[in-house]
Amino acid sequence: MPFLKKIANKFINPPVKKILSINFFWKLCTPVLFFSKYLTHQRNLVFTEDEKKKNELLARNMFQNLVVKNGSFRGMKYPEFQAIWSTLYSKLLGSYECELNNIIENCCRENYTQIIDVGCAEGYYAVGFAMRVKKAHVFACDINEKALEQCEKMAKLNGVSDRISYEKKCNPEMLSNFKFDGKGLLIIDCEGYEYELLSDKKVCEKLKNCDIIIELHDYTKNYIIENNFRNTHQFFFIESVDDFQKAKKYQYKELDSLGFYEKKYILEERRQNIMEWIFIKSNYQTDGMIQ
Repeated sequence: MPFLKKIANKFINPPVKKILSINFFWKLCTPVLFFSKYLTHQRNLVFTEDEKKKNELLARNMFQNLVVKNGSFRGMKYPEFQAIWSTLYSKLLGSYECELNNIIENCCRENYTQIIDVGCAEGYYAVGFAMRVKKAHVFACDINEKALEQCEKMAKLNGVSDRISYEKKCNPEMLSNFKFDGKGLLIIDCEGYEYELLSDKKVCEKLKNCDIIIELHDYTKNYIIENNFRNTHQFFFIESVDDFQKAKKYQYKELDSLGFYEKKYILEERRQNIMEWIFIKSNYQTDGMIQ
Protein backbone atom coordinates (compact mmCIF):
# COMPACT_ATOMS: atom_id res chain seq x y z
CA MET A 1 0.00 0.00 0.00
CA PRO A 2 2.75 2.58 0.76
CA PHE A 3 4.24 1.74 -2.66
CA LEU A 4 0.91 2.40 -4.42
CA LYS A 5 0.50 5.63 -2.48
CA LYS A 6 3.91 6.83 -3.68
CA ILE A 7 2.99 6.03 -7.30
CA ALA A 8 -0.31 7.90 -6.93
CA ASN A 9 1.40 10.95 -5.40
CA LYS A 10 4.03 11.02 -8.15
CA PHE A 11 2.13 10.12 -11.31
CA ILE A 12 -1.62 10.52 -10.70
CA ASN A 13 -2.23 13.35 -8.24
CA PRO A 14 -0.28 16.11 -10.07
CA PRO A 15 -2.15 15.83 -13.42
CA VAL A 16 -5.51 15.40 -11.65
CA LYS A 17 -4.94 18.53 -9.57
CA LYS A 18 -3.87 20.43 -12.67
CA ILE A 19 -7.00 19.40 -14.58
CA LEU A 20 -9.33 20.22 -11.69
CA SER A 21 -7.77 23.66 -11.28
CA ILE A 22 -9.15 24.57 -14.72
CA ASN A 23 -12.64 26.04 -14.27
CA PHE A 24 -14.00 24.50 -17.46
CA PHE A 25 -13.15 20.94 -16.38
CA TRP A 26 -14.40 21.54 -12.84
CA LYS A 27 -17.76 22.70 -14.20
CA LEU A 28 -17.95 19.47 -16.21
CA CYS A 29 -17.17 17.40 -13.10
CA THR A 30 -19.59 19.14 -10.73
CA PRO A 31 -22.83 17.52 -12.05
CA VAL A 32 -21.17 14.10 -11.95
CA LEU A 33 -20.07 14.61 -8.35
CA PHE A 34 -23.53 15.83 -7.35
CA PHE A 35 -25.20 12.83 -8.99
CA SER A 36 -22.72 10.46 -7.36
CA LYS A 37 -23.52 11.94 -3.95
CA TYR A 38 -27.24 11.64 -4.68
CA LEU A 39 -26.87 7.96 -5.70
CA THR A 40 -24.82 7.23 -2.58
CA HIS A 41 -27.52 8.78 -0.42
CA GLN A 42 -30.27 6.78 -2.16
CA ARG A 43 -28.26 3.55 -1.83
CA ASN A 44 -27.97 4.11 1.90
CA LEU A 45 -31.76 4.35 2.14
CA VAL A 46 -32.36 1.05 0.40
CA PHE A 47 -33.78 -1.83 2.40
CA THR A 48 -35.05 -5.13 1.12
CA GLU A 49 -38.82 -5.55 1.28
CA ASP A 50 -38.44 -7.95 4.21
CA GLU A 51 -36.30 -5.43 6.11
CA LYS A 52 -38.85 -2.68 5.48
CA LYS A 53 -41.71 -4.82 6.76
CA LYS A 54 -39.69 -5.90 9.79
CA ASN A 55 -38.68 -2.33 10.69
CA GLU A 56 -42.19 -1.01 10.14
CA LEU A 57 -43.66 -3.65 12.44
CA LEU A 58 -40.98 -2.91 15.03
CA ALA A 59 -41.74 0.82 14.95
CA ARG A 60 -45.51 0.33 15.06
CA ASN A 61 -45.18 -1.87 18.14
CA MET A 62 -42.80 0.57 19.81
CA PHE A 63 -45.12 3.55 19.31
CA GLN A 64 -48.50 1.86 19.39
CA ASN A 65 -49.85 4.31 21.98
CA LEU A 66 -48.91 7.25 19.67
CA VAL A 67 -47.40 9.30 22.51
CA VAL A 68 -44.13 11.24 22.15
CA LYS A 69 -41.65 9.46 24.43
CA ASN A 70 -38.83 12.00 24.93
CA GLY A 71 -37.76 15.58 24.37
CA SER A 72 -39.42 18.95 24.88
CA PHE A 73 -42.88 17.70 23.89
CA ARG A 74 -42.84 14.44 25.81
CA GLY A 75 -46.37 13.20 26.44
CA MET A 76 -47.88 14.85 23.36
CA LYS A 77 -50.37 12.54 21.66
CA TYR A 78 -50.74 11.88 17.94
CA PRO A 79 -54.24 11.13 16.60
CA GLU A 80 -52.98 8.55 14.08
CA PHE A 81 -49.85 7.07 12.48
CA GLN A 82 -49.21 10.01 10.20
CA ALA A 83 -46.82 12.94 9.91
CA ILE A 84 -46.99 15.45 7.06
CA TRP A 85 -43.84 16.58 5.18
CA SER A 86 -41.59 14.61 7.54
CA THR A 87 -40.85 11.23 9.11
CA LEU A 88 -43.14 10.11 11.93
CA TYR A 89 -41.09 7.81 14.16
CA SER A 90 -38.41 10.37 15.04
CA LYS A 91 -41.22 12.63 16.26
CA LEU A 92 -42.82 9.91 18.36
CA LEU A 93 -39.42 8.99 19.81
CA GLY A 94 -38.76 12.68 20.54
CA SER A 95 -35.50 12.84 18.59
CA TYR A 96 -36.90 14.91 15.72
CA GLU A 97 -34.68 17.96 15.07
CA CYS A 98 -33.10 17.39 18.47
CA GLU A 99 -30.23 19.58 17.27
CA LEU A 100 -32.59 22.37 18.43
CA ASN A 101 -33.28 20.88 21.88
CA ASN A 102 -31.55 23.60 23.91
CA ILE A 103 -33.19 26.36 21.90
CA ILE A 104 -36.65 24.77 22.13
CA GLU A 105 -36.29 24.31 25.90
CA ASN A 106 -35.22 27.94 26.34
CA CYS A 107 -38.16 29.09 24.24
CA CYS A 108 -40.55 26.99 26.31
CA ARG A 109 -39.48 29.00 29.37
CA GLU A 110 -40.25 32.35 27.72
CA ASN A 111 -43.48 34.25 28.38
CA TYR A 112 -44.57 34.46 24.76
CA THR A 113 -48.02 35.94 24.17
CA GLN A 114 -48.31 34.77 20.56
CA ILE A 115 -46.54 32.05 18.58
CA ILE A 116 -46.77 31.84 14.79
CA ASP A 117 -45.82 28.52 13.17
CA VAL A 118 -45.37 28.90 9.41
CA GLY A 119 -45.40 25.47 7.77
CA CYS A 120 -46.94 23.78 10.80
CA ALA A 121 -47.58 20.40 9.09
CA GLU A 122 -49.55 18.12 11.44
CA GLY A 123 -48.73 20.32 14.44
CA TYR A 124 -45.59 18.97 16.10
CA TYR A 125 -44.37 22.44 17.07
CA ALA A 126 -47.72 24.26 17.10
CA VAL A 127 -49.36 21.83 19.53
CA GLY A 128 -46.12 21.16 21.41
CA PHE A 129 -45.54 24.84 22.18
CA ALA A 130 -49.21 25.35 23.07
CA MET A 131 -48.79 22.58 25.66
CA ARG A 132 -45.58 24.04 27.09
CA VAL A 133 -46.19 27.81 26.90
CA LYS A 134 -49.50 28.01 28.73
CA LYS A 135 -50.30 31.70 28.18
CA ALA A 136 -49.48 31.84 24.48
CA HIS A 137 -51.96 31.77 21.63
CA VAL A 138 -50.60 29.79 18.66
CA PHE A 139 -51.30 30.57 15.02
CA ALA A 140 -50.74 27.43 12.91
CA CYS A 141 -50.17 28.20 9.21
CA ASP A 142 -49.91 25.77 6.31
CA ILE A 143 -50.99 25.86 2.66
CA ASN A 144 -51.88 22.15 2.89
CA GLU A 145 -55.47 21.67 4.07
CA LYS A 146 -54.74 18.10 5.21
CA ALA A 147 -51.97 19.46 7.45
CA LEU A 148 -54.33 21.92 9.12
CA GLU A 149 -56.95 19.19 9.60
CA GLN A 150 -54.36 16.97 11.31
CA CYS A 151 -53.12 19.87 13.41
CA GLU A 152 -56.65 20.59 14.57
CA LYS A 153 -57.16 16.92 15.51
CA MET A 154 -53.91 16.87 17.48
CA ALA A 155 -54.77 20.12 19.26
CA LYS A 156 -58.12 18.69 20.42
CA LEU A 157 -56.52 15.41 21.50
CA ASN A 158 -53.99 17.32 23.65
CA GLY A 159 -56.47 19.79 25.14
CA VAL A 160 -55.10 22.99 23.59
CA SER A 161 -57.57 23.64 20.76
CA ASP A 162 -58.87 26.78 22.50
CA ARG A 163 -55.43 28.41 22.11
CA ILE A 164 -54.69 27.54 18.48
CA SER A 165 -55.98 29.34 15.40
CA TYR A 166 -55.48 28.08 11.85
CA GLU A 167 -54.41 30.02 8.76
CA LYS A 168 -54.02 28.71 5.20
CA LYS A 169 -51.37 31.26 4.38
CA CYS A 170 -48.82 33.48 6.06
CA ASN A 171 -47.38 36.26 3.90
CA PRO A 172 -45.51 39.54 4.48
CA GLU A 173 -48.79 41.48 4.62
CA MET A 174 -50.13 39.26 7.39
CA LEU A 175 -46.96 39.69 9.44
CA SER A 176 -46.86 43.45 8.92
CA ASN A 177 -50.46 43.76 10.20
CA PHE A 178 -50.12 41.23 13.03
CA LYS A 179 -50.54 42.73 16.50
CA PHE A 180 -48.31 41.23 19.17
CA ASP A 181 -49.49 41.81 22.75
CA GLY A 182 -46.02 41.20 24.12
CA LYS A 183 -43.07 39.03 23.19
CA GLY A 184 -43.66 36.66 20.25
CA LEU A 185 -42.12 33.56 18.71
CA LEU A 186 -42.03 32.91 14.97
CA ILE A 187 -41.22 29.40 13.68
CA ILE A 188 -40.62 29.10 9.93
CA ASP A 189 -40.19 25.94 7.87
CA CYS A 190 -41.57 26.69 4.43
CA GLU A 191 -39.13 25.32 1.85
CA GLY A 192 -37.38 28.57 0.89
CA TYR A 193 -40.31 30.97 1.25
CA GLU A 194 -38.61 32.37 4.35
CA TYR A 195 -36.55 34.76 2.21
CA GLU A 196 -39.63 36.30 0.62
CA LEU A 197 -41.46 36.37 3.95
CA LEU A 198 -38.66 38.30 5.68
CA SER A 199 -37.31 40.40 2.80
CA ASP A 200 -39.27 43.57 3.70
CA LYS A 201 -37.55 45.65 6.39
CA LYS A 202 -40.91 47.02 7.55
CA VAL A 203 -42.08 43.48 8.28
CA CYS A 204 -38.86 42.75 10.16
CA GLU A 205 -39.28 45.93 12.20
CA LYS A 206 -42.64 44.57 13.40
CA LEU A 207 -40.79 41.46 14.61
CA LYS A 208 -38.27 43.25 16.82
CA ASN A 209 -39.92 41.76 19.95
CA CYS A 210 -39.96 38.28 18.44
CA ASP A 211 -37.60 35.36 18.71
CA ILE A 212 -37.42 33.49 15.40
CA ILE A 213 -36.50 29.90 14.49
CA ILE A 214 -35.96 29.30 10.77
CA GLU A 215 -35.05 26.20 8.81
CA LEU A 216 -32.83 27.64 6.08
CA HIS A 217 -32.92 26.35 2.51
CA ASP A 218 -30.52 28.49 0.48
CA TYR A 219 -27.33 29.74 2.15
CA THR A 220 -26.72 32.17 -0.73
CA LYS A 221 -29.77 34.16 0.41
CA ASN A 222 -29.10 34.17 4.16
CA TYR A 223 -27.75 37.72 3.91
CA ILE A 224 -31.35 38.92 3.33
CA ILE A 225 -32.39 37.76 6.77
CA GLU A 226 -29.16 38.73 8.52
CA ASN A 227 -29.19 42.28 7.12
CA ASN A 228 -32.79 42.90 8.16
CA PHE A 229 -32.34 41.74 11.77
CA ARG A 230 -28.76 42.82 12.39
CA ASN A 231 -29.67 45.79 14.62
CA THR A 232 -32.38 44.11 16.68
CA HIS A 233 -31.39 40.46 17.15
CA GLN A 234 -28.56 38.04 17.84
CA PHE A 235 -27.86 35.12 15.49
CA PHE A 236 -27.20 31.48 16.31
CA PHE A 237 -26.63 28.91 13.53
CA ILE A 238 -27.20 25.19 14.07
CA GLU A 239 -26.26 22.38 11.65
CA SER A 240 -28.26 19.20 11.19
CA VAL A 241 -26.81 15.79 12.04
CA ASP A 242 -26.62 13.09 9.37
CA ASP A 243 -28.94 10.08 9.88
CA PHE A 244 -26.00 7.67 10.08
CA GLN A 245 -24.38 9.77 12.80
CA LYS A 246 -27.65 9.78 14.72
CA ALA A 247 -27.81 5.99 14.59
CA LYS A 248 -24.20 5.81 15.83
CA LYS A 249 -24.36 8.43 18.58
CA TYR A 250 -27.88 9.09 19.83
CA GLN A 251 -28.80 7.35 23.06
CA TYR A 252 -32.44 6.55 23.86
CA LYS A 253 -33.44 3.72 26.16
CA GLU A 254 -36.12 2.64 23.68
CA LEU A 255 -33.38 1.86 21.15
CA ASP A 256 -30.95 0.02 23.45
CA SER A 257 -31.76 -3.47 22.19
CA LEU A 258 -31.84 -2.55 18.48
CA GLY A 259 -29.26 -3.04 15.76
CA PHE A 260 -27.72 -0.17 13.80
CA TYR A 261 -30.13 -0.16 10.84
CA GLU A 262 -33.16 -0.59 13.09
CA LYS A 263 -32.05 2.49 15.05
CA LYS A 264 -31.48 4.40 11.83
CA TYR A 265 -34.96 3.51 10.56
CA ILE A 266 -36.56 5.06 13.63
CA LEU A 267 -34.22 8.05 13.97
CA GLU A 268 -33.90 9.02 10.30
CA GLU A 269 -35.27 12.33 8.99
CA ARG A 270 -34.13 11.65 5.41
CA ARG A 271 -32.47 14.98 4.67
CA GLN A 272 -30.47 14.69 1.48
CA ASN A 273 -27.81 17.12 2.69
CA ILE A 274 -26.54 18.65 5.89
CA MET A 275 -28.74 21.70 6.35
CA GLU A 276 -28.97 24.57 8.79
CA TRP A 277 -31.29 26.40 11.13
CA ILE A 278 -30.90 29.90 12.47
CA PHE A 279 -32.21 31.05 15.84
CA ILE A 280 -32.68 34.81 15.83
CA LYS A 281 -32.89 36.01 19.42
CA SER A 282 -34.51 39.38 20.09
CA ASN A 283 -32.49 42.04 21.94
CA TYR A 284 -35.73 43.59 23.17
CA GLN A 285 -37.86 43.01 26.22
CA THR A 286 -41.63 43.14 25.98
CA ASP A 287 -41.69 46.83 26.85
CA GLY A 288 -39.54 47.56 23.82
CA MET A 289 -36.44 48.55 25.82
CA ILE A 290 -33.06 47.17 24.81
CA GLN A 291 -31.74 44.62 27.29
